[in-house]
Amino acid sequence: TLFRSVVSNGATLTMPSLTMGTSGSTTVTLQGANGTSAVITATNLVANGTVSVSVIGAAVKIGEIPLIKYSTLTGTIANFALASTLPPNVTAVLTNDTSGKFIGLVITSIGGLKWTGANGVNWDLATTTNWLYGTTNSVYSDGSAVLFNDSGTKNVTITTLVSPASTVVSNTAILYTFTPANGLAGIGGSGGFIKLGPGTLTYASVTNSYSGITVIGGGSLNLNAHPANASGSAILEFSTNSVIITNNAFLQLAGVGGSGTVWPQTISNSITVDGGNIFATDGGQHLAGPVTIGANGASLGDQQINKFLYLDGPVSGTGTISVPLPGGINDGVHTAGGSGYGGPNFTYSENPYSGTVLLYNGYVGIQDVNGTCLSNAILDIEGYNGTFGQSVTCTLNQT
Repeated sequence: TLFRSVVSNGATLTMPSLTMGTSGSTTVTLQGANGTSAVITATNLVANGTVSVSVIGAAVKIGEIPLIKYSTLTGTIANFALASTLPPNVTAVLTNDTSGKFIGLVITSIGGLKWTGANGVNWDLATTTNWLYGTTNSVYSDGSAVLFNDSGTKNVTITTLVSPASTVVSNTAILYTFTPANGLAGIGGSGGFIKLGPGTLTYASVTNSYSGITVIGGGSLNLNAHPANASGSAILEFSTNSVIITNNAFLQLAGVGGSGTVWPQTISNSITVDGGNIFATDGGQHLAGPVTIGANGASLGDQQINKFLYLDGPVSGTGTISVPLPGGINDGVHTAGGSGYGGPNFTYSENPYSGTVLLYNGYVGIQDVNGTCLSNAILDIEGYNGTFGQSVTCTLNQT
């Protein structure tokens, strides 16, 4: 048996020659293949009999991973057999890459995984069996599509940068919280993120880098206070791609930290709201990117009276903006009522938005330097349930 573990810098183990086996069986265990450098480089590689190759802790992804590089090979790929040490959702074969001159692992498919949290809270790489592949307990491997539903535990600690093919949270009763173990932990990769179901998901200061879009299509996605962004710098819970909010789902921005300190959140993503809701809980929250209001409209507001959700980027579209929902704010977890609400504050000077802003209750702010902030829109001051029994205020600054 030969065991070789890649060191942290990914360096290969180099040797002039490597002979494995005579006529019997030999086991080679290779740990930590990173998809770039071969674990072993042997000038002359000789394979006799059957060489059983065990791959553990590899950077699993669709494609080819070099394992043993050579200059000359005595033997054929028929001398090598893949041991069953890969996660159960990974389908792979060994290959002799004659152009690259290495024995490699070709991963052809990675099946989906469902979170259970059966062995703790950690979402880690190839370590903890907190997942199911069908009915088989499994560790997580990058490239897997992952699902969080009502069969798992609610607290999830992301221990490192993970790169799933896609992430879906579809929950009703289980109210999930995703927390990073450190500043480097988060969701990356080329996949997207989808929130479904009436339950809530809370991001506790998670910084993500995935390149797919984010769809909030059910329940509430809550972005909690982010002390690292006390200066109001942009946060990356959604990475940098577009966000779609629909199906009466909620995006909630919370910035109150310890002792009542407000940690502003600034979201620079392009956001489309088409039958969805965005509200802040404490004021000082900013949408810096473009916001499009779809035909099914949007509800925008703040839970606190005399507080604003700032729309610093251009607002476009034709759907109705309700401030807030006619019956108030209620995402199943957070509610707002009483004598009034905060609302949106339009700060961009030339919004192409041409819909109607319906002020039911609370505040609308229009910071307009040259008279073109909402020049294409209609401002309809309805009052609560069509009456003026509640506090309704429209603040026009510099108009």
